[in-house]
Amino acid sequence: AAMLKEAFRAGADGLKMYKAVGLTLRDRAGRLVHYDDDRLAPVFETCAAFGRPCLFHIADPTAFFRSGLVAE
Repeated sequence: AAMLKEAFRAGADGLKMYKAVGLTLRDRAGRLVHYDDDRLAPVFETCAAFGRPCLFHIADPTAFFRSGLVAE
């Protein structure tokens, strides 16, 4: 959150969190970290305090998870 405050003060327009959250990002105990994890609250609170958006992925199309499909 401290780094995010500095970024906003330096002119950042918002925060983009990538798919690692909820998909591959794990805590020290090996558990997946999800967007509703209380440890991320300071990040969301910082975005709110600065009136900046926080964008993140919450789902992908089913086709991303099907094997054998080829883009046309």
